[in-house]
Amino acid sequence: MKKTLIALAVLATAGTAFAQSSVTLSGGIATQYSRTTTAGDSASLNDSGGGNTGFALSGTEDLGGGLKATVYMQQRFYSVNGATNMGGLGVNTVNVGLSGAFGAVLVGRIGAGSLSGYDAFGGFNENYARSDQGGRTTHDNAIMYTSPTISGFTVNVATTSTTGSATEYSYVRAIYTNGPLSVGVVRDELADAEKVSVGASYDLGVAKVMVVNGKATTAANVSTSNTTVGVRYPMGAMTLIASFRSGDDANASAIGVDYALSKRTGLYAAAESQTGAAQTAFRLGIKHSF
Repeated sequence: MKKTLIALAVLATAGTAFAQSSVTLSGGIATQYSRTTTAGDSASLNDSGGGNTGFALSGTEDLGGGLKATVYMQQRFYSVNGATNMGGLGVNTVNVGLSGAFGAVLVGRIGAGSLSGYDAFGGFNENYARSDQGGRTTHDNAIMYTSPTISGFTVNVATTSTTGSATEYSYVRAIYTNGPLSVGVVRDELADAEKVSVGASYDLGVAKVMVVNGKATTAANVSTSNTTVGVRYPMGAMTLIASFRSGDDANASAIGVDYALSKRTGLYAAAESQTGAAQTAFRLGIKHSF
């Protein structure tokens, strides 16, 4: 009897220990057919922009007293050929950190969020009519602090340890949310090149309207500014999208539609016209998340 009670106690303790940690696999795949006219006519099967194809492992462990350890690993790839060498920034994200009542601290290769939430096509496809939003996605040798949400305000601050180098980076992002209203600002600097973006969105119930202005200044002190206004109009499983940009480098407009086949799978179509590059593009795609 004593042996049975001891065995049950061990199993109960082990079950509690296992319950204190968890690992989650998530991700998605998005592939599209594109036809573009830029000094000619070209068609291709390619990946949807915005980093929609890849997978991520995230884990947490409850350390007690409201303190948690976190880990995150992400790998992006091309859905059309399986290649993982995407080049440049934003390929992989790997970090470890602690979170609690004080907020969260992460160290490693960290993704710094933009203001794409105030852009009708934000995260939909990077080639559409988008303002310069600030936030250069992923950075090495970085540390980021995220504050707890206080009276609707959340602040992110990040920097890299590579001071004095071409990859020296600093980042501040503040978001305020109050019911249907959301307002945000991002400032980041990479090797003396600065981006500042301000955005806002308001959910009218029948539709969501948004605006974002971005200003980019190069290390040579040359500045460009772009403003994008957008709207998302849901109609059951369908969401109509429109986005219009006016800027120093180009003017552009885009319209599109998302159609949800389920909570995880959807189809989309969009068309874009851009004056600066004399480009017209048409895209038809499918996406699935898990």
